[in-house]
Amino acid sequence: MNHIYYVTGNSNKFETVARYLERCAPEIQLIPAPGYDLREIQTIDQRVVAIDKARQAWELVKKPILVDDDGIYFDKYRDFPGVFTKYVYEGLGIDGLYQLVEQGDAATCKVQMVYWYGDEQYEVFEGVCCGTINAKPSYTADPGDPMFIPAGSTQSCAELYASGEWEPYDYRIDALKKFLVWHKARANAFK
Repeated sequence: MNHIYYVTGNSNKFETVARYLERCAPEIQLIPAPGYDLREIQTIDQRVVAIDKARQAWELVKKPILVDDDGIYFDKYRDFPGVFTKYVYEGLGIDGLYQLVEQGDAATCKVQMVYWYGDEQYEVFEGVCCGTINAKPSYTADPGDPMFIPAGSTQSCAELYASGEWEPYDYRIDALKKFLVWHKARANAFK
């Protein structure tokens, strides 16, 4: 059994990843690591932010870990807010975000998932979902984003999540699938 610690303070993220691994890679046991208060360096490069957060988490846990960093990128603002999504949301709230965009504006959600498994050994996996912005919706249940409608769907992330139909669009699962292909190939190489 492989034990991997998932460093997140977000229980919804943990449950999504844990359920997927239970179903698709039962040889991996995902263990919740405390939601350490990892500082985020100031850069617009999401890959650099994700790697730095994973390095910090490795220093605290010293066991194989998964860390991710995600964001929404509005095409009309040259990929803003990106790595600053959390801060923009905290500062403006959902209503403020709606004032930045119009219905139908193109956007991309993406995650950089970093698997750190040794002192300087890590791999980065990216998951992406393109789509458009929803008009101010009436559906605002958590978890999920009521603002973003993935390409190929007429429902928001939040609606898809609530109905159990989110996985085909889930950029975190997209990154996790890439991780599992790499992880299985690495395990086979050591047999």
